[in-house]
Amino acid sequence: CPAAFAPLNVPIIVALVLPGASSLHQAVWQIINQLYNCSVIFANKNKSEGNEISDLEFAGKSAAAVATAVAVSVGTVKLGDKLGNPLVRGSAGFIGCVGAGCTTLVLMRIDELKDGVDVKDEDGTVRGKSKVAAREGIGKCCAARVLWNIPATGIAPLAYAYYQGSAFHRRFPRLALPVQATLCTVGLAAGLFPGQAVFSQTAEIDPQGLEPHLRGLQRRNGSPVQVMTYNKGL
Repeated sequence: CPAAFAPLNVPIIVALVLPGASSLHQAVWQIINQLYNCSVIFANKNKSEGNEISDLEFAGKSAAAVATAVAVSVGTVKLGDKLGNPLVRGSAGFIGCVGAGCTTLVLMRIDELKDGVDVKDEDGTVRGKSKVAAREGIGKCCAARVLWNIPATGIAPLAYAYYQGSAFHRRFPRLALPVQATLCTVGLAAGLFPGQAVFSQTAEIDPQGLEPHLRGLQRRNGSPVQVMTYNKGL
């Protein structure tokens, strides 16, 4: 459920950006994160006829998404350790979430890229399937993921690192986790909702940029179709 996406992500984000976390820690929480993301993407994907996937396909794509997430995030942690750069190490959460999130999105919706998605005219009539619309929709969803991850997994860890060097933290060290959770929650709210709102769920597209069979069509009243719409997905 999209409404539950933000609150359920809070503990996941806090765990992913935990300072000094081990590679095993990153791996475990990326597995949890991507399994949850796979479920959300599957539940909110474009459900045009012919775009259904079986339980076996879902399991296979989920496994591939999890493997990608673990490889990207753990690889970033290892690179940070090798370079002795805490900034690179601390970016593992952001890089893992964005890179693996976009990979998961493509894997779970690859059927749309192969078969296209339903596009409708201004009267709400389905006029056919479009691979062009499918590519645009998935591209917009990937861009939205980059945007909504910046505050929570990009800026929040930097803010927390600054907080760790403050006199307040040295005086009240037990407040470290609540402060980090607050920063991540604020970052998630600041990024997720605007990120989702950048692109409308029901997207519009110019039919002249679609496949030849979707150009030059007429509406019920005989006027030319000027705008097509399709379900972008989440």
